[in-house]
Amino acid sequence: MPVNSARSRMLAVLILAGLCAFGSVGQGLSAPSGYIGLADNRQPRQAGVHDAGDLYLPVFGPQISISHCLINSYCNPETGEDLRSLIYPNGSGKHYMAVGAIWVGGVIDGDTIVSQAFDDWSGVNEFCPEDRRCGGMYRTGNFADDEFVATVVDTTPPAPSRTLGLRLTSVSYTWADTLYDDFAVITYTIHNIKDRPISDGWVGVFLHNDIYQDSPLENYFDDEYSGVLDTLLYDDDPAGRVLIPYGIDNDGDPLNATYWGPCSVRGAVSIRLLDADFDIQHQNFNWWSRGSDDASDFGPRRLGTPDDPLRLFGEGWLGTPTTDEEQYYVMAHPEVDYDQTDVLIHDFADGWVQAPGTSGLDCADGSVAHFMLSFGPFDLAPGDSVSFTIAVVLADNIHGEPSDFAVQFDPYYPEAFRQRLDFGPLLAQHRRADSVYKSGLTLPSPGPPQGLIVSDYQDALVRLSWWPSRRPDLAGYFLCTKNPAGQWVHASPNMITDTVGILYVPDPKRTYELAVSAIDTLGRESKVSMPVSILTGRPHPVENLELLLDGVIPELSWVPHDDTTLQGFIIHRSIWDGPFQVYDSTTNWQYCDLRAESGVRYTYRVVVKNRLGLESFAAGPVSVLPMAMNKGVLFCNLNRVSDHNTGPFRTEYLDRLYQSVAGVYPMTRFNRANKDLSFKQMADYSLIIIDWERFEDGLTPVLVDSLKYYLKGGPDRAYRVVGVPNLHHDQADRE
Repeated sequence: MPVNSARSRMLAVLILAGLCAFGSVGQGLSAPSGYIGLADNRQPRQAGVHDAGDLYLPVFGPQISISHCLINSYCNPETGEDLRSLIYPNGSGKHYMAVGAIWVGGVIDGDTIVSQAFDDWSGVNEFCPEDRRCGGMYRTGNFADDEFVATVVDTTPPAPSRTLGLRLTSVSYTWADTLYDDFAVITYTIHNIKDRPISDGWVGVFLHNDIYQDSPLENYFDDEYSGVLDTLLYDDDPAGRVLIPYGIDNDGDPLNATYWGPCSVRGAVSIRLLDADFDIQHQNFNWWSRGSDDASDFGPRRLGTPDDPLRLFGEGWLGTPTTDEEQYYVMAHPEVDYDQTDVLIHDFADGWVQAPGTSGLDCADGSVAHFMLSFGPFDLAPGDSVSFTIAVVLADNIHGEPSDFAVQFDPYYPEAFRQRLDFGPLLAQHRRADSVYKSGLTLPSPGPPQGLIVSDYQDALVRLSWWPSRRPDLAGYFLCTKNPAGQWVHASPNMITDTVGILYVPDPKRTYELAVSAIDTLGRESKVSMPVSILTGRPHPVENLELLLDGVIPELSWVPHDDTTLQGFIIHRSIWDGPFQVYDSTTNWQYCDLRAESGVRYTYRVVVKNRLGLESFAAGPVSVLPMAMNKGVLFCNLNRVSDHNTGPFRTEYLDRLYQSVAGVYPMTRFNRANKDLSFKQMADYSLIIIDWERFEDGLTPVLVDSLKYYLKGGPDRAYRVVGVPNLHHDQADRE
């Protein structure tokens, strides 16, 4: 009988009288994470982070990993930390992907259209949540330790009108089980939400690999290459031939010719199509390298025929597809490219267009790895959908000896180096991913239940509820609590076959920390869920705490729980990273901080107080960085007072620029006089012009931090600083 059948429901009633105190009574700010955490599992989020196992893999709707353009724009909603790109092994600081993204192409009324999550040309993401502010991603717990479902569309304004009209749903899974923690399984469903049929649809899985370590060696981001394993997944299954595109560092970044150092990146990142509910007629593999000119913007291309003529892109290059028509051509045109190491050995004699010299394409001087696995075709009538599942698989120790690349690699005989690589670990992980998928995702141990909340409580009674797990081998759940040693133990030996539990607590003045675990029919138990903390004498925290800006005035709003003893709300505020302090109080369901200043980051928490004088756990935190940007232009001279420059740039151009702007817009001058330009000074200006001629000195750390916050805050980031040489906004963010 199904665990969640109405006939099998059983309400668990547990007595905690024999348990010791599970924490002291808080003062409104000391509640454990989980109940007052940064992210409520039942609320939407912008991004999810898979980090239960050996992968650190952020997912952002249809983006696998996350674009480096967004890394400092979003945080892990459960920890508050800035997102990183794909790291493997988790915690090592070794990055393997700049961004991965889904492309979907098709033909509507004869028009070829591609909707993509990231195009590597303009960086445009055409898939967005329907509610951009809330996001479209949720944490779930049906199978895996980390599991996220996201829904995006390509019709959210200001999306371009020339999109297919799709809703794309993704469900991503990773596990903490050490046998199955080197890969992610992701299922996508494509829905046609318009009233137009889509014909000849194709899917592309695009990866841009930056393979490096946090303490990078020289050319850390442009010495990768792409390749493909066209092989049998299982040696004894001739029908099980698979296509596995991969990215790898060219030499693994050895410390020297005889030693692998802590910065060495010896692994590989790869993808594979696991399954699709439509007939796959072709799988294609294409790579390309973006060059500095048309000749070096190159990707392999078969020679044309009268029936299938050679197609050039843009002004005549063969590499990066930049238009919908070119992107669709790459996805739909049958082709499996040779490995990027082989670029100089293929020419007209074996049916390929010859590469235009080395130009950084031979992997000896460094190259950039962009590749795509594409498959199709399919048709989509209005309202119909198709689904497919991929695996993102990592493996370490692909490179053998530290000297292999330096000694063995010859661009005119790359096979000698390739034979020194060992793809056995990568194939082993692909076989494990295949086994997990074929098991219905039940081969690893269960993942922890999600959505645990305190649904009701009285003086000595707590009612908990959580989302059901959909594992077919689920046996039930255990309610758990912490013992005096801080270890999670079962609150009762009785297993629960429903998703509701009632606990009687002996002391309503004590704080109890509670969680729930899942167990399967083999007796394998999951980790505990995110915990909740409860003091039954406390009022409920507020819900749906939101923070908006009206100009530079932060506006907090929330929804209180239905409580007849409610007296008011206490506002706690932190300035930058300082401690929280009681700041104000109100009886309303909203609060405007009229004393907030431009250029200062504020973080707020809201506490409920009842007529008994008891305070709830704090809701929040929520943060904001007001920027007035209402004083026009700030003209900054960052040169030393002792610098002497009588050249025409200083004496003529800058003075004329200042005078021309000052006559139209409000303008303020800032001269460096033994002090730095602070972020608070920057925040009031919509445009900053910097005169900085001492390039070799570098910017001071204070100024770099100020620029970082300025570029991160507010609209139009990356376009408000003019005249700073050698400083890109992403570099500032990384520093």
